Amino acid sequence: MANDKVLFSSSDNISSEILDVSFANAVVLVTLSSFVYSSACIVLFVYCQWRAFQYIVETRFGIVVFFLGVLLTTITTLSSCEEKTVYAVYRLAMPAGCGIVLLVVGCAVLFQSATPSRPLDDYDYERLPLGHQRGSIGIIIWVITVPLSVLELLFAIGAAKKAPHFTYAAVRYTALVQKIVQAGVYNFTLRHKVAKGDLCMACSWLLKIISLFNFAFWIDSIVTSNHDNEWVVHLFGQGFSIVKAAYNALVTDYRLLCCLVFLEHALELTEVRRNCHVQERFDQEASEVLMQDSHISVNVKISQFSGYGYVLGLVLAATQVVAGLQYVHFVGKWANIFPTIASLIVIIFGLLLLFGNVSIPVNDGDFSNHNNKWRETESKAIDVMVCFMGTIGSFFWVLKASYCGLWASKISNNHELHDYLT
Repeated sequence: MANDKVLFSSSDNISSEILDVSFANAVVLVTLSSFVYSSACIVLFVYCQWRAFQYIVETRFGIVVFFLGVLLTTITTLSSCEEKTVYAVYRLAMPAGCGIVLLVVGCAVLFQSATPSRPLDDYDYERLPLGHQRGSIGIIIWVITVPLSVLELLFAIGAAKKAPHFTYAAVRYTALVQKIVQAGVYNFTLRHKVAKGDLCMACSWLLKIISLFNFAFWIDSIVTSNHDNEWVVHLFGQGFSIVKAAYNALVTDYRLLCCLVFLEHALELTEVRRNCHVQERFDQEASEVLMQDSHISVNVKISQFSGYGYVLGLVLAATQVVAGLQYVHFVGKWANIFPTIASLIVIIFGLLLLFGNVSIPVNDGDFSNHNNKWRETESKAIDVMVCFMGTIGSFFWVLKASYCGLWASKISNNHELHDYLT
């Protein structure tokens, strides 16, 4: 027994000395996050050139890609921000690649100025500029961008004297340029343009990528904006802490505002592409018919069950947060029961989707006849559920394989490998 304890202790020391887990974790997560953005850009390029990946770009299954992006970027920021060198590469590459190059090139290639000679697109939908419903949002973005850029430039210049990290100044300058380019492209160009020809869904995909990018750096601003507070106070004086607090608030508001603005425009383009003609939305007769038939088209029972589903989903998400608090020693091991409960609930509702019945109305107001299986209907719930489960499973195994590969590559050259394996 004593020899076993010594062996296990020795193996733990070997692993900790050979593989820096936090560094490996940062490398893997930054690589995976960058891969998701690169994949989204490749899908956009291939779709524009050859109309491939239509099932991803033009349907709701594209949400799986962006769900994975949201998940990965959040985990990357929370887990890797302490590894300053690796995370600085991420903070330099993402604004330069997605925030500047992709935005400028995408705006030039996918959008064009609205012309009176062509009021309709290739699908006979009215071509309206992106900013036709939010005319003043560009000014609001500039109101936040100008003082934010001034403060960011001040911090970048101050870093030349004494920086908290050797990549600090480069990160600040890159973020400064990206904010100015993004605000300028949106206010002076993008919001006055319309989608080219039949590229409406490609434009929507582009705006979703930019929205995801701003979401990632909104999380980054929440987590990292306070890391340099002491350095700023030491450099500029104690009274400058108020200015730094204002900067932290502004950068968080800026990222969240840009995330929501680009996402709203992306959803508007998707709505125009999928739904009725824009002019029909303002047709008085059509509106009256919809009001008269609203009691037929709305099923209160389905609406109630949808509400129950949203509430249950939020509760399950909250329980996973409780389980995650073990890593900061806020709760004990008893919180491990929550992932098990969540898995059982997902399995139960998955079986209900596969084998449960749904009532199909025959006449107006009749929901009691013709019970069919969920899988025999046109509902996409099963497809979406399988896609999300597959995405999470794939992410888990890729992450685990990456860690195992890093560990094996580091420990394979060690002379104590034989003792560890035996």
